[in-house]
Amino acid sequence: MSELTHKIRTSFICTIPSVVVTQALVQAGADTVVIDREHGAIGRENLHAMIASTAGTNCRPVVRVGKRDEAMVKLALDMGAAGIVFPQVNTAQEASDCVAMTRYSPRGRRGFGPFIGHSRWGVSFQEYLPKLGGTVLCNILSRQKRRSTTPRRSVLSRASVSWSSRHSIFRLSLAAPANSTIPFS
Repeated sequence: MSELTHKIRTSFICTIPSVVVTQALVQAGADTVVIDREHGAIGRENLHAMIASTAGTNCRPVVRVGKRDEAMVKLALDMGAAGIVFPQVNTAQEASDCVAMTRYSPRGRRGFGPFIGHSRWGVSFQEYLPKLGGTVLCNILSRQKRRSTTPRRSVLSRASVSWSSRHSIFRLSLAAPANSTIPFS
């Protein structure tokens, strides 16, 4: 197996709107920095600066949006994000909508607007679509309550299995014991 296969992947979630913090995480060895706009106080200007601060590194900036909102997704991708984390996705239709927001036509409905983001990846505006247009990660966060301990496949897991190779979807399922007091949002 290759060295890459054995490498432990390091990811950090950043809720602090700071380029300095983002750069420190990258220098600490992060493979991915999740810029959390759902739970962090990160505005448009800080978002762009935080994504741009990962340029020239192997760290992939991924943005967790506050909700399934096309304008939020377009902004993050146009700023150069390597992917989107969608919270609270619980049906196959919602998952399908998430994928469509991150893909260009004919597989999606993302508008072409990487007028800023291409520079994060070190490619020209003209090279962005052919080189990077199909590489955006679409990450799904799903919170589903289980009523029994019997394993079962959810509608979402069936949907993400069928998309995994074509659309780079990773299904993350947040779960807590029934008696847990951990709030999920």
